[in-house]
Amino acid sequence: MKLPFREGTFDLVFSQALLEHVPNPFLAVEEMRRVAKPGGTVWAGMAFMRPVHAVPSHYFNATTWGIQELFKNMEILSATWFGELSFTIDWVFQVSGVAEGMDQGEYTTLMETIKSLDRHVSHEALREIASGVAVLARKPLQPSELS
Repeated sequence: MKLPFREGTFDLVFSQALLEHVPNPFLAVEEMRRVAKPGGTVWAGMAFMRPVHAVPSHYFNATTWGIQELFKNMEILSATWFGELSFTIDWVFQVSGVAEGMDQGEYTTLMETIKSLDRHVSHEALREIASGVAVLARKPLQPSELS
């Protein structure tokens, strides 16, 4: 929550699968903003429809609207979502023990069927069921912008 870098050090700050694992993601985002140069960019991705992982340090998942709220003090260049429906279902099956309880061949056949459904889910529809979300944001050039 306190990066060992001076304010305004980096042109790009990259955070993958971190924000769901910190107790205060708003503070973590502010720290990313602090170490970015004015006009610098921050890319961050985090879990949305993913099961609990990295216990006991899994605190928050976010929708695209949630990750935009985290970055509201920056200029949001894009917000997106990712992860096929089958990826999320497979992870749920793995965590819940369904996969372990099934014959491997039967599970493989089940997942092939589920994966075949991915083509029926548009990217827009995936927004509400995606496994993860991401934002690309720009630190304002002037301290007064967006603060």
